[in-house]
Amino acid sequence: MAMPAGTMYLRYNIEIADDPDVQRTPFDDGAARQQRVYTESYTVHRLAVLLEDDESMETFRAWARREAHTWFSWASPTDGVTRRVRVRGGRAGITYAAQDGGALGRWWMARFELEGLRSDTV
Repeated sequence: MAMPAGTMYLRYNIEIADDPDVQRTPFDDGAARQQRVYTESYTVHRLAVLLEDDESMETFRAWARREAHTWFSWASPTDGVTRRVRVRGGRAGITYAAQDGGALGRWWMARFELEGLRSDTV
């Protein structure tokens, strides 16, 4: 399942980060040992999706209720590669904010994070 198509688009100023793949253990003298614990960590994409009206927002929320907690295919706008990702925290990980577009009417911004392994391509 992919994100719903239609009357929305992704902003391209997304942020990308990697989850920690090391474990730090502090010593009594203040130094810390650092040891790798995973062969690969999740890559996190922080996104903002612009929804052009109330109907688009409700369509997106309906998708989030059904699918945000599951793995789905997503084509990254940064490198064009399709990977399996999921919304971090499921639908509770998505925040919505109404924006006043003046004469153009109200639109919505949904912010959330997608997580997945960089190597998990489709």
